[in-house]
Amino acid sequence: MNRIKKTWKTWLIIVLGLGACILIVVLAINPLIKNLLATQVERKLVGNFHYSYDHLTVDLLSRSVTLDNVTWRFPKDSTLFNHSGGISRLSIEGVSLLTLIRGNHLKIQEIRFDSLHLENRIETQIKQDSTDQIGPDNVTFNFYELIKGQIESLEVEKISMINGTAIWIKPQTNTIWRKIVDVQVNIRHLQLDSAIAATNNGWFTLLTADLEGHKAELFLPDSLHKVLLRKLRLDYSNQTIIIDSLEIIPLKTKSEMAYAQRYETDRMEMTIPKIVATGTDIGALMMSNKLWIQNILIDDLSLEVFRDKNPPIPHDLYIGLPQTALKNSTLNIKIDAIQLVNGYIRYEELSDSHLFQ
Repeated sequence: MNRIKKTWKTWLIIVLGLGACILIVVLAINPLIKNLLATQVERKLVGNFHYSYDHLTVDLLSRSVTLDNVTWRFPKDSTLFNHSGGISRLSIEGVSLLTLIRGNHLKIQEIRFDSLHLENRIETQIKQDSTDQIGPDNVTFNFYELIKGQIESLEVEKISMINGTAIWIKPQTNTIWRKIVDVQVNIRHLQLDSAIAATNNGWFTLLTADLEGHKAELFLPDSLHKVLLRKLRLDYSNQTIIIDSLEIIPLKTKSEMAYAQRYETDRMEMTIPKIVATGTDIGALMMSNKLWIQNILIDDLSLEVFRDKNPPIPHDLYIGLPQTALKNSTLNIKIDAIQLVNGYIRYEELSDSHLFQ
């Protein structure tokens, strides 16, 4: 019995001793491993974009990487296209640390973006019918450029974003012409490699995606109206887009509108409480600039149009009919059916009772 007790105590001492040694070794090399992983994260992030951050943390136990106050710009050495942004916190969890160190096929369990801000600024316009070869400075943003040369393939099980904002700026006037705020995004099973990028214009494939924005504004080309969306929801897997309240809002009063343009023009006020687009190929819209919809339901449309007939009609201005605008659109549009329920349309004119000054 005493011999058994001594043997048990001996093994206990050995196990505890080994455990203590392993703990000491782990504590000693842990900072080295973290520094190595931080270096690898920075190396993997070297793509065709510039980035910076305040702090990078690597947690070995949860296999996670966190970057605080990230800023970025794409492309790195271009003045033609300017895409920039910032993230208050970027969290990457469930990443294979050995793969991160040694491999080029990266698998990640979850990526979270907190307070993502995007700013898009196009310095010059490219003609749509130009046959000139697009050079390196004319590269539009695509996701594969972010990993090209560093990672051969990327697979992410889940991506989430809260409190996102995106704005588009006119460089000539430095004014915002489009923006969307308070965006929430949830994506499942994203994949990206060179073959996928080649068939999707640099974009990825995914299983499901939900996007919800609580306010979006778009200023129309005439600078006299803006489009306001109170709530927008995109359901990728169910191919549905739902808009809760769409408005066209005039930026000038009836009396100011004609004087602002110096010729006859329509002043529009429109409200649609709800629009539902079903059978929408959201992937084609994002990746191939194709708008394919099976059915659009427009509920309770209210449209009021006003025109002052006192200003002159411009002889050198031709405004095409809707079919002309669709034909000249850069989008490839295909809509099978449009349903209008409970619509109200009113057109009003002010007669040319006095000369326009």
